[in-house]
Formats: sequence, C-alpha cells, structure tokens
Amino acid sequence: MRSPGITLALASLFVLVQTPALLSLLGTHGARGDTGHTLYGMVFFLILLHALHVVGGVVALLVVSVRAARHRYDHESHLGVRFAAMYWHFLDGVWLMMFGTMFLFG
Repeated sequence: MRSPGITLALASLFVLVQTPALLSLLGTHGARGDTGHTLYGMVFFLILLHALHVVGGVVALLVVSVRAARHRYDHESHLGVRFAAMYWHFLDGVWLMMFGTMFLFG
C-alpha cells in the first residue's frame, strides 16, 4: 500500500492556496453589488463546493491513516481504505468534468 502522505499534502496545499483566492473572488463579487443568480456566482459556488469536498476527503484520509497506523486494516477488513479511495477517485472525476466544462464554455 502506498503512503497517503503525498495525497494528504497535495490536498492540504490545494485548500491552503484556494482559500485566499476564493475570499478575493467573493470580495470582488460583493464589491460589484451583484445580486441574484449569475454565472459568476455559480462558478464561485462550484469551486467552493469542490473545496469542501476536498476538505471532507482530507478528513477521511486522516481517519484511514490513523487507523492504518494502529494496524486496524488487514486483507479481510479494509473497507475504510476502499471507501476513501473511491471518494478520492470520485473527486478526480468531478475535477476533470469541471475543468473540461470551464475549458469548453469559458
């Protein structure tokens, strides 16, 4: 099994880098006085939703890592690892779809 440290570091870095950018984006949106449903607001919402899912994945990864360090998983009992991996693969797919959509229509 590979160490989840790289994934954990990259996910944490993503959240760390995106937080100031999202706050700036939100400040710009508020300064313009836009209200209602705009494309700008929808993009912000999608980015924020994705970042929250990454935070959820970091929490799941931390739980799996702690349990693995305590030798709670073996060849018969490994559902936590499987579910965490499935969750991260789901996020990969969502990211690719968001990126592709923004690339095609942006």
